[in-house]
Amino acid sequence: MKETTVIILNYNGLKHLRDCLKSLFNQTYKDFQAILVDNNSTDGSKEFIKKKYPQIHLIANKKNYGASGGWYIGSRYVRDLKNKPKFIVTLNNDVRLDQNFLEEGINILRRRKNLFFIAPKMYLYYSRGRINSTGDIFYWHGTAGNIGYGEKDGPKFNKEKEVFGVCTAGAFLRGGVFEKVGLFDPDFFYPLDDVDYFFRMQLQGMRGVYSPKPIMWHKHGATTKKMKEFNFSAYSHRNALYIIIKCYPLKFLIIKSPKIFTHQLKILLKAIKAGKFIDFTKAYIDFFIHLPKMLKKRAAIQKKRTVSDAHLNTVISDKLPI
Repeated sequence: MKETTVIILNYNGLKHLRDCLKSLFNQTYKDFQAILVDNNSTDGSKEFIKKKYPQIHLIANKKNYGASGGWYIGSRYVRDLKNKPKFIVTLNNDVRLDQNFLEEGINILRRRKNLFFIAPKMYLYYSRGRINSTGDIFYWHGTAGNIGYGEKDGPKFNKEKEVFGVCTAGAFLRGGVFEKVGLFDPDFFYPLDDVDYFFRMQLQGMRGVYSPKPIMWHKHGATTKKMKEFNFSAYSHRNALYIIIKCYPLKFLIIKSPKIFTHQLKILLKAIKAGKFIDFTKAYIDFFIHLPKMLKKRAAIQKKRTVSDAHLNTVISDKLPI
């Protein structure tokens, strides 16, 4: 049994997989097994994996379940393994890893038993030297972002710090989280499915940090650009509402409601001006259709909560960026 399980998510990413997998199997750390969840690709991805990387366990979905559905299926597979991994790594297909990536991230989790996730230094692939993410930040208004996105790398990104969460394009997790927290939520499709998951981890006191030691590069948005019919902003809006309903403790639902309402109204007005009213109306309808299911999930999530209100205020921000 390997110490670490790497989950890779793919949808029509053949041209990205070559770079991703070459860097994965060129790691200094070797004690891992890889599984690839394919969301019904039609570009030869599955055939490429079978021929060139037979050591990868391929899960071939019959349809595109989106990022959240893919991570749900991958996390379910890992949860159900007879021999559980000590560590889990999630990767998008459109990443390239520094040769020491796995070794650096896993060494941190191995040394520091109080941490449950690590956010690596993630650069933008096509803007070398500029940051894609140094961890995720979440705001009580109901929106999220990548810390440092678009900024030039510098001294402030060379310091470890506690963060709310991490982008699943490249994340280190401690083994056992899927048994304790549950699986990724397949109803999100995309985006914010990772934000939802790390909010649930935070509710159970599962802390994590950004570390500058594991390094990677990410072709940000490479997969979503292929999904012409997908309205990112509308689904981001809907999924933010899912997170608010599922994850906010009742106290915060009440006291943060003015911020939430004002922010959601601004987003809606901006959508109307951009001619996206119909898309956002569909997203709202979808939200209300799924509301009973989300309330049921909320009950299970809040039942597992172990942290104080004060702790949540240390990892979730009240001030939106300008």
